[in-house]
Amino acid sequence: VLNYVKPPAPKPATINVTKYTCEPGFEAVYFADFLANCGEATSLTNGVTFRVSGAAVQKRVTGASGQKGKASFTQLPAGSYALKEEMPSTA
Repeated sequence: VLNYVKPPAPKPATINVTKYTCEPGFEAVYFADFLANCGEATSLTNGVTFRVSGAAVQKRVTGASGQKGKASFTQLPAGSYALKEEMPSTA
């Protein structure tokens, strides 16, 4: 091949998680219902563990970085990932 130029490697990926918790008993049919009733800043939830698995494995807890209800998985190599929320032992 003439004048072949190797393409650049993929940049690292980031997954951002925002956790909201609704009042007990809340039921919704559409995502818009959830946002209208539980999408306020007062519903952001700290202390929830999330894990990603795939090309890399990481664990993050919402609120641990100082941002209420948020967690970020950073510097993930290119690939497929599964995101899982761990059920609290008190649930």
